[in-house]
Amino acid sequence: PLSFIARSGVQVSIDQDRLQRVLRSESGRVSSCFIGDDETARLAAVVYDLIPEGGDVIDIERLIHHVALPPDVIQSVLQVLNAYELITLRTPDRRENDYE
Repeated sequence: PLSFIARSGVQVSIDQDRLQRVLRSESGRVSSCFIGDDETARLAAVVYDLIPEGGDVIDIERLIHHVALPPDVIQSVLQVLNAYELITLRTPDRRENDYE
């Protein structure tokens, strides 16, 4: 099962506690869009902030444990973050746990 998530590397910003995806057009123009409606963008900022930077992964169950929101709400926020391509879903990689 997909149990780990990581930031995708897409540029984001936070404006008034709301998460935005930064968009860059080919002409060099920079714009941004909020992640869903106001409430979703606020929840997305809270959840996204707990996902490690630099491509490191976090276990979804651990993330759920650290966020003071119901698990179904967190799952919905993760689906929205995925739809906006802000996170990647990963399967556990056994090679990371092999110590040779």
